[in-house]
Amino acid sequence: MTTHALKCTCNDLVLGDASVPEIRQLLAAAKLPASELKSNLPPLHAITTELNRARSLGQPVDTLHLIAHGQPGVLSFGDQRIDRAALLFHAGDLGCWGLRTIAL
Repeated sequence: MTTHALKCTCNDLVLGDASVPEIRQLLAAAKLPASELKSNLPPLHAITTELNRARSLGQPVDTLHLIAHGQPGVLSFGDQRIDRAALLFHAGDLGCWGLRTIAL
């Protein structure tokens, strides 16, 4: 019997906070392409880097799934936060992401 690896034809990417063991477990078990966001980079910069890496591999992302802790108006990645001020400050970078959907 021959087995074939399933190739994902979707354009989804799951990114999660690497500082949380439970999130790392979720990422390891994901059925979609997934990666950990390391806390040594600002989270929006790390997301941009991952999206650019996927694009350079010929796998552009349409839907980005972010897994992190937070509260209303704030996502936390390690000790760094994404809030309204960060989104406004990085609006130009976010516009280059080319996403259809961001799922939180």
